[in-house]
Amino acid sequence: MFCAGVCACVCALLVGSSAQLSEDHYQVIVDQHNLRRTQVIPSAVYMKTMSWDERLRIVAEGYAAKCRWDHNPELEDLGENLYITNGPLDPEEAIEKWFNEHENYNYTSNECAEGEMCGHYTQVVWADSHNVGCAAHQCVDIEGLPFGNATILVCNYYPAGNYEGEKPYTEGEFCSSCPEDMPRCTDALCAPEETELPSEEPDLTDSWATDSSPSSSDVPGTAPLLPLHTTTLAGNSAPEVIPSSSPSPAGEEAEAEGTSPGEEGAAGSPRLEEVSVEMGLDEALMNLDRLLDTQTSRSRIMVKSRDRNVLSSAAEQRVWSGMLLLNLIGLVLCLMA
Repeated sequence: MFCAGVCACVCALLVGSSAQLSEDHYQVIVDQHNLRRTQVIPSAVYMKTMSWDERLRIVAEGYAAKCRWDHNPELEDLGENLYITNGPLDPEEAIEKWFNEHENYNYTSNECAEGEMCGHYTQVVWADSHNVGCAAHQCVDIEGLPFGNATILVCNYYPAGNYEGEKPYTEGEFCSSCPEDMPRCTDALCAPEETELPSEEPDLTDSWATDSSPSSSDVPGTAPLLPLHTTTLAGNSAPEVIPSSSPSPAGEEAEAEGTSPGEEGAAGSPRLEEVSVEMGLDEALMNLDRLLDTQTSRSRIMVKSRDRNVLSSAAEQRVWSGMLLLNLIGLVLCLMA
C-alpha cells in the first residue's frame, strides 16, 4: 500500500551537488507537476491546476535544513514528498522519478505492487492538491542514512493527498466534472476563472474631461485654461481676479461664491459691482497709473504688532505688485475682447 500523505525517494550519484533553488526552478516544479497531472491513465474527471505557494516553500525549507531522512511529524493538513541525491539536484528529474512510480500502482485495486513504492506518484496526481512549495538543502550528515554530503529536496502540498482507502482521482473524461472553485478547463486541468483586471481608462466624470469642444488653450492630459472674470470691490480696493467656468455675458451682474450683487457678504463683506469698460486704451492706462500710485501709498500701511508699529515687509509689497500685474493683464484682455 502506498504511504499516507508523505513519501521519500533516494537517488545516489557520487557527484558534487548544489542545493539552492531559483525562481526558474520554482516554475519548473509547477510546470512539471501540471504536465504529469495531465498524463494519468486512466484519465480523471477533474484534476486541479497546481500553483506555487511561498508559505509551503518556507515550511519545506525549515524542515530540509534539519537534514533528516524521515517525514516531518508536525505536518497536519499538508502532504510531503522527499528526494535525495549525491549528484547535482535537478527538480525536473526528481518529479519524473516520482511520476514514474505509476508503473508500480494499480488504479483498480488502489494498491502499490508488492515491495514497491508508488506514494510519490499518487501525491503528485492527487486531484484536490492544488498548491506546492519546495526547498532544497545540502547536508554534510543526514539523520537516518548511512551516507552524507547529499542534497535533500522537500516538497509540501496543500491539501494533503494519499488518504488511506481513497483513490488519487476519479476516473472519467478530462474536465468532465470540474469543481465550482475551478470551473474552467485549461489543457485538461481544472482552473479558476480568470480575474478581470481593473479598467485602465481614465475617469471621465469631470465636466472638463468630457467637454469635446476644441480649445486653443487645451494641452493633452491637462484641463483647459479657465477664462478670467474681472470684478472690483466697492471703494478704492484693487480689482480681484476670479476664475470662472464660463465667460459672463455682457450686462450680466457679477457673481461670487456665497454672495450676490446688491447683498452684503458674510461678516459685512463689501458689495461687488461690475466694472464697466467703456474707455479708450490711453484713458485706461492713465487710470491704471493713478491706481498704481494709490496702491503704492496704501502698501506702506502700518501693522500693529504687540506694543509697536512696524512697516509691512518687502515681501508683502511684492504680493501687491503681483496682484496689480494680474489685474493689468485682465483689464487688457477685456479691452481686446
